[in-house]
Amino acid sequence: MNKKITILVTVLLLFGVLLSGCRKQYTPRPEVEQYLNSGLTAEKSFEKIAECNYTSTVTIQNKNGSEQGKQTNKVSFNVTDKENLLLVMEQTFSGSYVENGVTEQLVKLGKQDGKYIYAVETNVSSQNKIRQVDDEFAQDLITALVYTDNGAYDNGGLYYGDTFMLSIYKYPPESFCLDTESDLCVFDEKMLIIHDRIGKVRLYQTTKINRLGLLEYDYEKYVGEDSDQIVISEVIAQYKYVN
Repeated sequence: MNKKITILVTVLLLFGVLLSGCRKQYTPRPEVEQYLNSGLTAEKSFEKIAECNYTSTVTIQNKNGSEQGKQTNKVSFNVTDKENLLLVMEQTFSGSYVENGVTEQLVKLGKQDGKYIYAVETNVSSQNKIRQVDDEFAQDLITALVYTDNGAYDNGGLYYGDTFMLSIYKYPPESFCLDTESDLCVFDEKMLIIHDRIGKVRLYQTTKINRLGLLEYDYEKYVGEDSDQIVISEVIAQYKYVN
């Protein structure tokens, strides 16, 4: 898989890892537990999706607000016809996210003459690639944007149902609430992360999922207590569902 695409998937994976980090057992609010305890699975939720569009942005800056790097990913995929999957990723990179001079990248996956074609176009012509891929590659690439089965629970993409279900017992009940107007479950928390390599990081996070366990909004701000670095990420997603 192209490195830039791997970065996009890794950014989504990071969210779920952080949500599962607390160990103390708590008793969740009954309405939150009921909202999530509906037999959700990543596979069932993925089957409900017809189309998805989301934007993921990650910005690195110092504490004076000077931007050091930014990547933006605009992703759309259509899985209405399981035999004719479509995927488009528009990506831009600046500052520390620029690799080999690539500041813009367009990734397309779709069928031509009955065969899937995977094409990567960049502002650097030598980095452009086009190749034929099989049906399994196409399915796996799009599936990875929604979930990854790690053997314990499905995580690593837009599907957050199992991650939330685990986390309501690991965070204080006030960390989760229901947005009844939008029919979403909301995780809103501030926490201190201690990492062996990067030291202490203060995280401010708000994550919202729908009844299918699919991410609709995520905002995370990481402030290094032992460094001058701040990382801000935001994801906004919209879905169309199978009738």
